[in-house]
Amino acid sequence: MNGTTAGSEQVLVLGIGNLLLSDEGVGVHVAQELMAGGTPAGVQVRDAGTPGFELVEELSDGRRVIVVDALQAGLSPGAVRVFAPAEVRESEQVKLSSLHGVGLLDVCRLAQRLGRRLNVTVIGVQVASVGPGTELSPALRAHWAEIMQRVRQEVNQAASDRAEATNQVAPRDGPSGGL
Repeated sequence: MNGTTAGSEQVLVLGIGNLLLSDEGVGVHVAQELMAGGTPAGVQVRDAGTPGFELVEELSDGRRVIVVDALQAGLSPGAVRVFAPAEVRESEQVKLSSLHGVGLLDVCRLAQRLGRRLNVTVIGVQVASVGPGTELSPALRAHWAEIMQRVRQEVNQAASDRAEATNQVAPRDGPSGGL
């Protein structure tokens, strides 16, 4: 974390995945690296592990959320796809990590059906292996620098957008009135 108090962050980065299934844990590995290296002001990073429908609350609490997750979309291993959950049609062949049998896209769809406002960006990383193992596959390790660069780019943009929005809301002039 970056030293801000819980609840004050406007941007939340969630790393999702299972560290016992090799590349399936890529989101958690990304979150751990972000937490170790620091993030811009106003950004909270959390290792979300393998949550289920309880994720609805975090995804729809009004702040910007960036979810990093394993992706199975037939891309080259290590390829990064950035998208909003609403951009994925139910028929599209995109599979994100299983969240105890519940997919991230299912959680987002449920939140929308409940009338929740989502401001979610998904950073999906194409996996090479989801077999037993606590380390990322050689294919993902070979692309680690590019994966982290893309994630940091999204996080920095979200933090910049947050700062801009905060500055636009703040009054520009001092109190009115005069001599």
